Formats: sequence, C-alpha cells, structure tokens
Amino acid sequence: MPRKSAKWSIASCLVTTMLLDARAGLSETTASTWLGVGARKIILFGVDQPQTFHGYRYILSHLMQSLGVPEADDWRTRLTFVQSKAPNAASKRDVFRERLHDLCSDVLYDQDVGPEPWPAFNFAFSETGLDVPHDATHVENHPAYEVFDPLEDETVLNPEAYRGPFGDFLDRAWELVGLKRKI
Repeated sequence: MPRKSAKWSIASCLVTTMLLDARAGLSETTASTWLGVGARKIILFGVDQPQTFHGYRYILSHLMQSLGVPEADDWRTRLTFVQSKAPNAASKRDVFRERLHDLCSDVLYDQDVGPEPWPAFNFAFSETGLDVPHDATHVENHPAYEVFDPLEDETVLNPEAYRGPFGDFLDRAWELVGLKRKI
C-alpha cells in the first residue's frame, strides 16, 4: 500500500510541473497555457543564443503586461530557467546567468522597492536558490546525447552515463517538485 501512495505522489508532482524548450517557440498563445493548466513550476530550457533571450523577453513582457504583479500567488515565483547545451566550465555558464539576470531585472523583477505590504520580487545577481529565477541550472552539452537513441544504445539511460551532463538539472528538478532524490 505505501508503494501506491508513493507512486501517486510522484505523479501528482509531475502533473504540476511544465517543461518548455525555447526552441519550440514562445508566444503570447503559449503564455496562457503555462498558467492556465495550473503548473506550480514552469521550467524553461534555452541555449545561450540571442533568439533564446529574444523569446524570453517577448513572452515575459507579455505576461507582465497581461497579468501584472499580483499581491498573492505571484506567477513569477513559478519560473525556473535551465541552460541547455551548456559548457562544462562554470565560468562560461556565468555568461548565460548574467544575461538572464539582466533580462529578469529589465522585465520580471520589481523596479521600485517601496513600502509594499509584500516583499519585493527583486534579486541581486549574487543571489541563488529555487525562488530566484535567474539562478539557472544547466544541462551540459555532451556528444552522447546529440543523437539520442536509447533503443539503439541503451547505455545513455545508465545513471552513470547521464549523471555528468544532466546531474545538476535533475537534482534541481527533484527539489522543485518537492522530492528528495539524488541519482
């Protein structure tokens, strides 16, 4: 019986998490879907390229214009970013994080930190954590996953093989959905 309960808990967490790839195209029509399905966490994947940030700017600006900043249940807290095809050197990934912080500061974060009755949604570049949108995690670029075909080569599904490129992302993803699991 406890096993069924654990499976149900995992399923219910995954239903409330949405994964989106910026390469699939971000538009105002997708924005309502993000929030309309009730996803508690929205994980946005994107490579460190100009079109990724153009897409992010467009969709986040649209959401800010359409929804504004609510006093409760702030939709902005649901966003998490993931750098796809990231370099393995942390110093090179910092460029993505800097660009993301600049974008969030321009579009997503509160500009005026005044006497609101709720805390300002504004983060310094150095801040980290699950609730800090620009604190992106990453999936490393790895040649084994360029031509992903687990039916032909099932070793790509071995935890020892995918831990390197996907480890940091998987740790963050499990934490986002409220589960404690390390691979």
